[in-house]
Amino acid sequence: MPANDRFAVSSRLKLLVDEVVDLANKADATGSPHDAVAYAEKVKATEGAILRAQQNFPDDADIDQVEARFRQEVDEEDKALRALEQALAAGARGSSTAIKVARLYDARGRSLEAFKTLQAALGRNPDDRPTHHAMAMHLMNGEAPDLTQVEDHLGRSFSRGDRNYESRFDLAQLLFLSGKIEACENLFSEIEQGAPDDFRRGTSRTDNVFTKRLNRHSGRITSLRPGYAFLRSSAYPSDLLAHRSMSDADVFDELMIGDEVNFKIRFNRQGPTAVDMQMGRVAVRA
Repeated sequence: MPANDRFAVSSRLKLLVDEVVDLANKADATGSPHDAVAYAEKVKATEGAILRAQQNFPDDADIDQVEARFRQEVDEEDKALRALEQALAAGARGSSTAIKVARLYDARGRSLEAFKTLQAALGRNPDDRPTHHAMAMHLMNGEAPDLTQVEDHLGRSFSRGDRNYESRFDLAQLLFLSGKIEACENLFSEIEQGAPDDFRRGTSRTDNVFTKRLNRHSGRITSLRPGYAFLRSSAYPSDLLAHRSMSDADVFDELMIGDEVNFKIRFNRQGPTAVDMQMGRVAVRA
């Protein structure tokens, strides 16, 4: 099948999701550990195929619909969780099944079971990088995460010379949140120099587990260009980029060099960017 044929790729993905559904039904009906392991392996293969397709065709609505159906079948169906639990108990290879089970527990509010599942997986393989990343994200979703523990797990979720820039990106955001700005800046520089050209070029329009914990910051406009601006802030050594599309257009269009603004921070591959700009400094709480 041609890798660059969108229709062929999406058709193959639909067949894979159909196979996932069939195997889930079979594993649930038979209760067989063999069927459960086969289901877990098919889930892993399908998830990887969808990810590769989205990387190759990031604007393909059909592939996105297939991914949504896959998530619904795997994340929302209790029979899928039962099959994955059985596969894990039967000794499914690799860490992907444990990570998937933990995420499903988290989605159902079963945080302690999610933690124990990931902890057990790390007990079996203390150096497994995907499990360290999953544990870091699990901890970050808690009410009051221990940022030192999160940093330790994220630091062990990639290794020197690998191409796991997503884990580096998460660690860089965590370092900013922790106030370790020099280390944060160095890691973003490494990402900018080494990551593929299409990696995290744009700034997310929504908050994530890191940015939702950041306070608003103040700064001063230093440069204005059509559609974007730069501002200086004590939050970061380098000037911050601010796109017009990421703030209220009426506010952006009134900006002048030297104006004081307050803003939220989100990130792209180069580091923090300013979003949701408003005029004036952050109000000081009494």
